[in-house]
Amino acid sequence: EDEDEDDGVGDEELQRTVIGLRDEDEDMPDEQQNDDYIDPLSMDAYWLQRQMKEKCGVDDDNDAVKMAAEVLSIMQDADEREVENRLVILLDYDKFDFIKQLLANRTTIVYCTLLGQAQGETEKEEIQAKMKDTAEGRALLHALTFSHKTEGERKREMEKRLRKEIRGLREQGGVQTEDTAEG
Repeated sequence: EDEDEDDGVGDEELQRTVIGLRDEDEDMPDEQQNDDYIDPLSMDAYWLQRQMKEKCGVDDDNDAVKMAAEVLSIMQDADEREVENRLVILLDYDKFDFIKQLLANRTTIVYCTLLGQAQGETEKEEIQAKMKDTAEGRALLHALTFSHKTEGERKREMEKRLRKEIRGLREQGGVQTEDTAEG
């Protein structure tokens, strides 16, 4: 009987975890909670590496790869407080807003990165099996599986966003190219 009562709460929990919210404070306005939201469909195997370069000022690609791997390893720890402490030590306290974003989207970042880095279908299936063990993992798997877009469509959209961003950067720099003339 208790399980039936939990199912309704579980649905709400699934909804909250799909959108990456981990804050249990119901009084907090949604706008503040969404500031840290990362769309799981926009993540790929290299998202964390790009963030290391962008948010942590890591210039060298090899250093970004190593740091991203270490952050990913830390984020897979079960104890959230330990994860937070280790991330603050690794990334420094001045990156706390970024650390807060990582913690708020921990499940999304870990599983989307692992799925993106999977070498084959067997490895992907093993990761998906682990995802099914938790409510957050199931919600994320549901969001990824039943999205309206195929992987190819998401890749094309990401490429389109990147091209637009590059055009914007070129225009800011005063450089005009064929790509920017078309946009």
